Amino acid sequence: MSTTTASQTTASPAGPTVDGNNFGNNAFTNFAPLLTLFGDEITKQFLSTSMGWADDVLLGVAPIGIMTIIVCAIRIGGNRFLRSLIGSVNYLKCRARDSPDDEEKEILPSTSANVREIWDGNRIIRQTGESKITEFVFDSKYGRYEDDGVVDWTPDITSSVGGPPKHEFSKRAPNIILNIEKAIPQPRTVLLFTIFGALIQSMVIIVNALAVYYWHWPRGSSAVASYGYPVWATGTISITLGITMCARVVQNSTSTFLLSPHSSYTTKRIVRLQKRIDTLNIPAFAINNKESYPCVWVSIRNEDIRSHRLTQVVVGTTLTVGGFLCQNIGTRELHWSAGVLQLGATMFLTILRAWLRGHVGDEP
Repeated sequence: MSTTTASQTTASPAGPTVDGNNFGNNAFTNFAPLLTLFGDEITKQFLSTSMGWADDVLLGVAPIGIMTIIVCAIRIGGNRFLRSLIGSVNYLKCRARDSPDDEEKEILPSTSANVREIWDGNRIIRQTGESKITEFVFDSKYGRYEDDGVVDWTPDITSSVGGPPKHEFSKRAPNIILNIEKAIPQPRTVLLFTIFGALIQSMVIIVNALAVYYWHWPRGSSAVASYGYPVWATGTISITLGITMCARVVQNSTSTFLLSPHSSYTTKRIVRLQKRIDTLNIPAFAINNKESYPCVWVSIRNEDIRSHRLTQVVVGTTLTVGGFLCQNIGTRELHWSAGVLQLGATMFLTILRAWLRGHVGDEP
């Protein structure tokens, strides 16, 4: 009896494989939108020294720190309900209960009777408390000081109508940060950067449109969803509009003035005498404006604007949050290059904004 043995071939299980296209797509589509949520300190610094609508638009183009901007707008212009809403988030609880002085100290460029700026020898510190600095106009020609002589100069109004009331000068603490030379860039420079930033974001929108409708780049191994690009583009534009509105709320809460001397005041300079602060172990300082910078920036907080800006806060917040969700959903349905391009635009604009405020940390 013959026996036939059938040979059986056993296939070894294949090892795990990684789809490079899907991996790259998921990595960039997940990381690019989330990056916009970070950047608390750099965003606050830019926001607190914004002086016009061009600054607001530049902050809204490919932004970072969108949660910080929304919270700042609600703290400044939101009602009690919105403020309690942000307070329901654990790490924002203290912010929801902040006093107006705390808001001014952290967010705004203004000083007042209860918010001051002091120089500790290394950096400028914003604190709550009465002013420790007396501001004078020194006439080098006659060798004399004039107390509050700044009020006799001609105001070049930046973000309000009419000159600053004289009585406000006696109440406020002198501004130091704003009066650092080149801390506030020229308006034409800001406008140029804003146009450049808008062009970069526009190019990202156009290239992504070409990738979807002309080059037909797929998402990984599948075709791009029909709703992907419209949702992404709508979200991107909504974020820009929403952030611009929120930044405008913060900026309009103060009146900022640039005081320029008459031609006959060429021998006069601003001098700020800071008293010794024993509790902080800070010695006395004399802070002089450079001869090449005779102008004086003054920022004063306006009266309560919440009743006038509530609609703008609500619309700006809604556009920003809705735009972030749409951008995130849309990015996931596009080719991985969409995430790379938006990430690149965000990082480049962040560097651009930081460079524009590069002198804020200089010595006064």
